[in-house]
Amino acid sequence: MPPITLTIKPNDQRPEVTRMQKALISIGATIADAELAHAGAEGRYGPTTQNAVAALRRRFGLPTEDENGDPVLDFDAPLGRLLHVAAAAEEGSSAALQTAVRESFAAIGIPPGDSSERSWLARYAVIARDFTTARKIVGPPPGTIFVISSIVNESPGQPPAPELVNPENYYTFLYDYVARSTVRQWVKEGLNPKQ
Repeated sequence: MPPITLTIKPNDQRPEVTRMQKALISIGATIADAELAHAGAEGRYGPTTQNAVAALRRRFGLPTEDENGDPVLDFDAPLGRLLHVAAAAEEGSSAALQTAVRESFAAIGIPPGDSSERSWLARYAVIARDFTTARKIVGPPPGTIFVISSIVNESPGQPPAPELVNPENYYTFLYDYVARSTVRQWVKEGLNPKQ
């Protein structure tokens, strides 16, 4: 099921609230029974659900207050995408987590404006061992051009199949596609996803 990408306001009562509550409970939140779905009525975005959403915002380092200092009560699309991934991570299935990360990243549409959300999605992609999606999420550092095609230099001194001659080196040889000094500079400047 795709992530919740619409805005949910306090006291809304709709199917998306029920989905949100189930996901919040799956990651350890406690929600009052009066707010949960029952007998044909959908869940209500009441005070205990709002508290669970505020805790989720803190967990992901998202703003809990607006520019006026008032609490952010709405459940929005970035939080919906992160909740979708966090709930999948709780299942313990790498395949489910990979799917959730890809669905959440696809739901962003245009390049994300919030680097915190992007950073968390990339972390979850790495946890799921989906390094290709992690690279897509993070993207290259600003002003960097990555060479995506390989250049093959056929030297007469190079064995045609080095993995046959030295099988132990086939998977352990380190190729410097980007100079290590450049990578160190990126880390120093904070261009890598934050911990």
